[in-house]
Amino acid sequence: MSALPAQAAPPAAGTVPAAAGTTAAAEEWTPPLSTRGRWIVDADGDRFRLRSGNWDGAQGSWNGSGDRTDPAAHHAGQNSHGIPLGLDRVPMPALLADFRALGLNSVRLPFSNEMLRTAAPVPDAAVAANPALRGKTPLQVFDAVVAALTDAGFAVILNNHTVTTRWCCGLDGNERWNSGQTTARWADDWVAMARRYRGNPRVVGADLYNEVRRDTFHDPNWGLGDDRDWHAAAQEAADRILTEGNPDLLIVVEGINWTGIPVDGFPHG
Repeated sequence: MSALPAQAAPPAAGTVPAAAGTTAAAEEWTPPLSTRGRWIVDADGDRFRLRSGNWDGAQGSWNGSGDRTDPAAHHAGQNSHGIPLGLDRVPMPALLADFRALGLNSVRLPFSNEMLRTAAPVPDAAVAANPALRGKTPLQVFDAVVAALTDAGFAVILNNHTVTTRWCCGLDGNERWNSGQTTARWADDWVAMARRYRGNPRVVGADLYNEVRRDTFHDPNWGLGDDRDWHAAAQEAADRILTEGNPDLLIVVEGINWTGIPVDGFPHG
């Protein structure tokens, strides 16, 4: 199994200060979550309605051309440095208070496989509003964000968004879960992430891969049994996550996103 780099373990729930001054009380619910028919329920059997936001950034922002250090070469003119956006401008408690004010009870937190192996610390400027995160690697920053969210009562759904820290779409090396890597290595990373946060019961879900789509010549499929079979790959990863990583995680399997000419800017069919 391909292990993640040796980095400090994530802080346990309760070690990062929860958001102060939230405008609405955190919703009461008891992890873990599970499904009952069409509903998601908590450990008490009460229905849990996911009101989720997507906290962009840790999947990467570079558009694939130009100077990586130039914000203009990044999506929306923002260099995320491979970590959740906004930590350079707003203290984390204020960010979480804003999420709560929007009515969110859960956050989808994207990451890239490349981020998991990045050993260099993020620039100080990337966490200027959160100086406690200086000197940390992207994965350690991700750990701190997960802990802060769950301490504040949010449910967290991990999302493997990209393979490389490059913005979608077109031909970017992130078309499928196994673009530039094997399905086995992808599943290894998922097992490692499930284990990493297993002690935090408010990490509730694994969104296996974002917008599975075609590369130059080949469309993904559902059940054909080849190396582009998304059904088989999702089943393999899910089985391993639940048996080797964390049996309490909800598994989220996105549909095949689009087919056709793989050029950024074309409509998704």
